[in-house]
Amino acid sequence: MSDEKLRSLVSEYPEYSSIFNAVLVWFATHPRQREVTIEYFNTNLYAFGLDKLQTAFILMDRCNALEKVYRVIDEKGARIGKSYKSKDEIPEILDTMEGDKIETKNLLVIPYYTLE
Repeated sequence: MSDEKLRSLVSEYPEYSSIFNAVLVWFATHPRQREVTIEYFNTNLYAFGLDKLQTAFILMDRCNALEKVYRVIDEKGARIGKSYKSKDEIPEILDTMEGDKIETKNLLVIPYYTLE
């Protein structure tokens, strides 16, 4: 993620500046975390509102401040497979950690946002 790109967004879209700044702070305080979801910021801690969050994350994705990737999550919340750059890359069947095969149509696909 480019601090310059986010700072540019702050001046271009001041109504979303608190979200852009929250994302900057989150990545700075969690250097080992490379990916985050919108849901992390959709809490009482931030109280931004889901519509505003979605718009801000779309803006960050479009200006390449963050990159959207997709993860396949099982019913227990465990990630299966790797991160994918598009939903079209996700195979119909994935291997679990236990070596079982599982159909992805029965699983959740969650967008994450990662540092560029």
